[in-house]
Amino acid sequence: MNASHKVHYLRDEIGEAVDLIIMLATALIAILPIRFNAVVTGIFLTIELLAVGTVSGLGFTHMHQPLRILTSPQTITAHNVVSPLSLGLLVAGVATAIFAYNGYDSPIIFSEEMTGSRHGVAKAVFWALGIAVAGELIPVTAALLGAPSFHALITSATPMSYVMTALAGRTVNALVSLGVVLAIFNANIAIILYFGRILYSSGRDQAWPAPISGWLAAHHPVFKSPWVATALVGLVGGLLTYVSNVAALVTFTGVLLVVLYGLVALSALVSRFTQQGLKRPFRMPLWPLAPVIGLAGTVLVFTQQTRSDIGICIAIFIVAAIYYALYLRPRQSTHWVMRNPIADDSGTKMAQPRPDVARLTEGEPEATP
Repeated sequence: MNASHKVHYLRDEIGEAVDLIIMLATALIAILPIRFNAVVTGIFLTIELLAVGTVSGLGFTHMHQPLRILTSPQTITAHNVVSPLSLGLLVAGVATAIFAYNGYDSPIIFSEEMTGSRHGVAKAVFWALGIAVAGELIPVTAALLGAPSFHALITSATPMSYVMTALAGRTVNALVSLGVVLAIFNANIAIILYFGRILYSSGRDQAWPAPISGWLAAHHPVFKSPWVATALVGLVGGLLTYVSNVAALVTFTGVLLVVLYGLVALSALVSRFTQQGLKRPFRMPLWPLAPVIGLAGTVLVFTQQTRSDIGICIAIFIVAAIYYALYLRPRQSTHWVMRNPIADDSGTKMAQPRPDVARLTEGEPEATP
């Protein structure tokens, strides 16, 4: 191994160690009370918006590219030539775009810890979606228009840093980059918070053998947070971050999200036609246009993905189906059922849990106003 290879190897090792430390640190923060995490993420979000505003302002006030670049997307070929972007490649990129925007559904995950009208959860999801799209689409558009060289922008390892350095210098780029780092840190906190609660709920509703379910359903006696499930998400995420390839992780996760979005759309259609008497706090406008378009779109995008990513997703669902068929289905009277009754906005119980599932933990995560 020559000196150059040693430097690159050492740099990769340091980067992976830093990634692992960040994941573990955010997991520890996520274990703290939910109100504390709300304050932390709110402060970081303010800093993120300042960085977004800086990128947007510089890009729109120093436009070097024509507006037609927004309606005629281009790419760099293998021969280092700028050429129009094909429809197939554009559709394939939707999976990565979904990964970038995903997370706006988190109000659903936290709804069990909230009080008030359940109808407001749907509004919170739409607000989160709108803010996420605007917060990413506006600065990216500004960077495209403000880049002095489109070729340099596309080929740069850090496109935003290239734009900021070219338009405002290294100091401004360093400050914006710090905002990006905080955004990543903030995103990790949010992701661990709600994935920890998903894993917690699987233990609470007895999706696993009793010892594992009881362990995952444990909540901290002081912080009132699902600390075991949250810590497990952080630990596993940190180890995967340490040993995995970021590019492969992004593309695979994007494909998995496409599949999940398709299942959500399919579930909406099946639920509306098979559970017509179910009380629904929120009804989709222009039903059934949204789930039909969503299902068709996800099928189209899925067919444009790589075989390896599709294979990983299929393998996950096969393993899950086997686990359901061999373990959960034979125990459906005692496993994978809601432990608590569901109440409407007035507090009236809408459904009673089965007596044999009213166990595991004595409390729930801390309620949030």
